[in-house]
Amino acid sequence: MESPFVSWMDRLYLEFPDRVTPDEGSDELQLYADAGITHEAAFVKEIETQGSDLCWIKGDSREVTAEATRKAVAEGREIIFQAYLKLPPFAGYADFLARVSTDPVLYEVWDTKLAKTPKPYYLIQLCCYAEMLEAVQGQRPECVEVILGNGKRARFRTDDYWFYYQQLKGAFLQQMDEFDPDADHPVPDPRADHGRWQSHAEEWLLDRDHLFQVANISVSQIQKLNQAGIATMAQLAKSKKSRVPRLNDETYQRLVSQASIQMKTRTSQAKVQDASEVRPAFQVIPRNQVNPRSGLALLPPASPLDIYFDIEGYPLVEGGLEYLLGAVTVEKKKSRFHDWWAHDKAEEKRSFEQFIDWVMGRWKQDSSMHIYHYAAYEVSAMRRLMGRHATREDEVDALLRAEVFVDLYQVVRQSILLGASNYSLKTVETLYQERREGDVKSAGASMVYYANWMQSDESRNWQESLRC
Repeated sequence: MESPFVSWMDRLYLEFPDRVTPDEGSDELQLYADAGITHEAAFVKEIETQGSDLCWIKGDSREVTAEATRKAVAEGREIIFQAYLKLPPFAGYADFLARVSTDPVLYEVWDTKLAKTPKPYYLIQLCCYAEMLEAVQGQRPECVEVILGNGKRARFRTDDYWFYYQQLKGAFLQQMDEFDPDADHPVPDPRADHGRWQSHAEEWLLDRDHLFQVANISVSQIQKLNQAGIATMAQLAKSKKSRVPRLNDETYQRLVSQASIQMKTRTSQAKVQDASEVRPAFQVIPRNQVNPRSGLALLPPASPLDIYFDIEGYPLVEGGLEYLLGAVTVEKKKSRFHDWWAHDKAEEKRSFEQFIDWVMGRWKQDSSMHIYHYAAYEVSAMRRLMGRHATREDEVDALLRAEVFVDLYQVVRQSILLGASNYSLKTVETLYQERREGDVKSAGASMVYYANWMQSDESRNWQESLRC
């Protein structure tokens, strides 16, 4: 469903492991895997605490687990954990089979997922288990259920997704039947998550100068450009077409300009030995006469009490945790860092209250003060914390209504064309400062370091911790 390219590469690696090497797993992915196991174990403990009849299928071979599953179903056990189901050519271990009827004995499939909201592929997986379960009990389960990472449970009618599942299964089996290790693999979707084959997909696309490199381009826009005979970033940058069918003229010209500025950066990189040392080319976008309040015009006048704000979050605990609220102010021409830490929900509430109270104190001193952040996460987090802890609602509402928060990402996107494939803060800041140093250079890395810190015996106060 997500990537036919991955299905093809997995098959190739299975049969010819010497031909390709998958990407190495990351510490961040291992964190998610460990958290998923913990979430599943917590749900098992909850079932046991409630006094339910839980049958845990164990065994050192598929034959043993298959027989144990058949026995548990025949006995009508209430909840079966790690049931082995098989309907050739598919087989797998379902997280839970839950009994929903005793006369006759019928089960449905439950699955634990770490995410806070259901994702489409969960339903595909559950439909596959439901089909295998139907072969065992002679009746398709009416519903399937997902136990989410935040403790919520989502139920779905199996038949609502059944026919899409069947269509997808048919396409997958056809791909497997027609698999030829010496033929070309499917074209990787530039916006898909290709898992352990991500670097292979990116290399293939880069070698062909694929349009996915153009910053902020969508798949539908790529398709329309392809239909107009534009297949590469170089072709788009040099395009003399006045318009492209079914593509907004203004959008088309913006994409041409974006490709051109990225080609300018590429030309500069080709002249040096280390391309990473070349700062991206950029171009200031002229003021929008139709919408004058855009781009640089979104920036308010400076205030000596302005705040530059960022949050670090840790999603791998129930409900998530905003463990660090960080702010920088400028005092006597020198920057000063302010931090509010939280390692549990009580501390999170306290740090949120302290931060808002600090902000309100500065705002009362100067109503022209603003809080600058990059992208929407910080504002969303303020709303979420306000609701979660039922505190500082009036203050946050007042700040939002007065437009005290200023999203610099929107300012940047509307004010400059950047000769890079993305407009992330790490990319943009190379225009005005040296590249970041230190071990923590991404949100994923910060999660890993925070998890390692919390598992250590170091002080919860970072100023007393040897790890900091």
